[in-house]
Amino acid sequence: MTKKNNPEENWYGMGLHFQCIQCGNCCSGVPGYVWVNSDEVEEMAKFLRISVEDFAEQYLRKVGRRISLIEKPNYDCIFLEHTEKGVGCRIYSARPQQC
Repeated sequence: MTKKNNPEENWYGMGLHFQCIQCGNCCSGVPGYVWVNSDEVEEMAKFLRISVEDFAEQYLRKVGRRISLIEKPNYDCIFLEHTEKGVGCRIYSARPQQC
């Protein structure tokens, strides 16, 4: 196996580790998908104090065989909020692992 194909040799091989500075850049401006699993859906619904069914109806879309959060018309994440204090995630403590 060459170094190029060995994930531990690539700059991203052990994952991408960073600390969120809540700037919103990762969560806005371009179309994309925030993939979620059933455990994450349950956690987000619980955080918002709504049923899983209501959460799915309001915030999820099916893409092929996978499930993603929906986006706002401007492609911001549905949970991204712009306030007088700055930019933040409405569900930050219950956000999906992808985030």
